Amino acid sequence: MLEEEKIILVWHGLGLFLGVDLSNFLTEDIARLQSVIKMAGNLGIRIQTEVVALSSEAADKLVQARLNMQAGNYVYVLQKSRKTAGETVIFSMDIFPYWIVKGEIAINSFQGSLLTLIGNQWGRHLA
Repeated sequence: MLEEEKIILVWHGLGLFLGVDLSNFLTEDIARLQSVIKMAGNLGIRIQTEVVALSSEAADKLVQARLNMQAGNYVYVLQKSRKTAGETVIFSMDIFPYWIVKGEIAINSFQGSLLTLIGNQWGRHLA
């Protein structure tokens, strides 16, 4: 959803396949914008976030096109490992433009949901 609105790019590189019938557990609309942490929590799965890296760089042509940005604009690149029981279940890379951040950016701000951070701390209500 946020990618369609050209607000953020997300890549997920590692995940676990749950080979059980979850039809009795999935009671919420998965098309609704919701953080991974909240969705997992609703299923009783506790997720911890480890920030692997946070950097800033000039947006390349792909990022410019995907986020509707001009040449020369900068983005933040956030790499996170989502773990449960000490094992990585999701590795993700989020790329978002400078304009979305309000105030100072601190690496410890990314321990929870990026969606919550954008809405609650930066005041950017996206959905």
